[in-house]
Amino acid sequence: VTVFAARDAGDRLAWDDRFWQRLEELGARHAHMPALDATSLAIGMATDYRKVAAFSEEVRRLLTGAGAITVRNRLGTDIRFELDPGRPWIPLTGLYRTAGKGGRLPQGEVFSTPLTADGIIMASVLGYPFNAETGLLAEPVRFEVQAGRLVRLDHPDTALAARLRDWFRRDAGANRVGEFAIGTNRALKTIIGNLLFDENVPGCHIAFGHPFGDYTGADWQSEVHVDVVVDRPTITIDGCPLIIDGAYVEPLPAIPSPSLERSPA
Repeated sequence: VTVFAARDAGDRLAWDDRFWQRLEELGARHAHMPALDATSLAIGMATDYRKVAAFSEEVRRLLTGAGAITVRNRLGTDIRFELDPGRPWIPLTGLYRTAGKGGRLPQGEVFSTPLTADGIIMASVLGYPFNAETGLLAEPVRFEVQAGRLVRLDHPDTALAARLRDWFRRDAGANRVGEFAIGTNRALKTIIGNLLFDENVPGCHIAFGHPFGDYTGADWQSEVHVDVVVDRPTITIDGCPLIIDGAYVEPLPAIPSPSLERSPA
């Protein structure tokens, strides 16, 4: 069993493929916390991950077979994602009980790769390699997406905006929406500017770049993977509310879908 828990001010250790390859060779059970802070430890880790896992599976079942997701928030986010009902949704639960398993902590999310997306994302938190520097943004970054690709990016900090634009030009897939994820750790109540905490808060994050196709079945790649977090979103699945203003509806909805009972590939 191995644990990496530290502060990485340069965002260099968020996900190092060489490091994870070595862990796989060793068959290690690994907990990865490269952005550890007091909130992540005191709140993010002080929860019953058996409950996180069970709830993540409930959300995964609701999402399986869905055709469309819409996300809106008070800052101006308004985007629709078209889904492939046969593409699997992957739960990340924080439970790693067998040799060779591991992941980042704190945790609690369900993710997939959408077919396409159209609309506006107002991102309050940026992922690696920008997160350590930017934290919780006073003004969100505005991402305009058409046909599943980033077509415009704006922010009052012109230097930050220029760096982001350059990053999303690094390869052909860098500006493509590669991931849509819903946070499932209900012990986490609000985003704080630490991506490894914020992506698990009830709500959503979207990633541009690499789609982790070995999990989702997406058939393209990129060297880029930048998560962006939407603060307190309202999320609907095929027209049924799942999250309203950053909180899950209770009880969870029975979302109708012709393929709802199909097991993911």
